[in-house]
Amino acid sequence: MKIIIGTAVLVFAMTASASVVAQGNIVSGNQLKKLISGKCASYADRSAGTMCFKRNGKIVYDDREYGEGVGKWYFKGNSVCQIYPDSKEDSGCARMIKTKGKGRYKDEMGTSYRFH
Repeated sequence: MKIIIGTAVLVFAMTASASVVAQGNIVSGNQLKKLISGKCASYADRSAGTMCFKRNGKIVYDDREYGEGVGKWYFKGNSVCQIYPDSKEDSGCARMIKTKGKGRYKDEMGTSYRFH
């Protein structure tokens, strides 16, 4: 079940969607660190929920469809990457794109996030 979450709901895509990138500004690596480290975000895509990026590299999520779980996150250049216990490899890395509205972003796959 957690593999599905990692790949279908919470994953940051590895390839950019031109339409998403065109809608906003790509967040740099330094900005990304300030944006997510120690913060939580509400997200919406095929499902919805909240994920918290703990300063120690742990992700804690609560997904409406898949429930609660944990994983790990880290930075790779201008991207944030995620890995979950049921997966032996990274669930993906992607850049975040600033969109309209305070604290609102999208990843390259088009999942919307509101950091708080």
